Amino acid sequence: MIYEVLTFEPTEAVLADAAATLMPSIKFFANTEGFNGLYFGPSDEDQCTAFMVIAWESHEHFKTMTALPGFPGITGLVGAMKSRPTIVNVPFQESPEAALSAGSTEVSTATLKPGKTIQDLGTAADALLAQLANEPACIKPCALGETIEEPGKFIVLVGWTSTKDHQEAVQKAGEVYMPLIGGFKEVVDMKLMHATFTKYA
Repeated sequence: MIYEVLTFEPTEAVLADAAATLMPSIKFFANTEGFNGLYFGPSDEDQCTAFMVIAWESHEHFKTMTALPGFPGITGLVGAMKSRPTIVNVPFQESPEAALSAGSTEVSTATLKPGKTIQDLGTAADALLAQLANEPACIKPCALGETIEEPGKFIVLVGWTSTKDHQEAVQKAGEVYMPLIGGFKEVVDMKLMHATFTKYA
């Protein structure tokens, strides 16, 4: 399974009524071979940012879709986006379905710093994820994957019962998390947001 992750500025229409605004897209994708689901969620921190995650059986199915006559207009997404989306495809190591279905999803972009390796990231990520596994508010499993388009750039999805619960968990165990997060940030440049996703297809 491959996951197409889109980041964009949402329209007022999709923020007001996502189901209605996305209906043309849902109809298009539902009839597209290899399509396996569509999630949409605006950022909790920034109303100028929203995310969409589209599940495909394979990267070949995604590429076949983009080669269709009339793409991208035929996708019906124009009503949802004020800006041209940033698109990456990610083969996550673990299924992101649980994280995307959580009350809140931590969406992080992590890019390897110069001189750092995937092995360095693996060591830092394993330590942090092991601690997250002990958090009652964290929805397991967490999902991490390297983007196909930009080697060295990773998407991390972590599900929480709520954004507030995530923040409180880190605050309560700051002495535990600060070194782990610090170790992670030594390896990657990181941007983090939260979004509340809904599955529309």
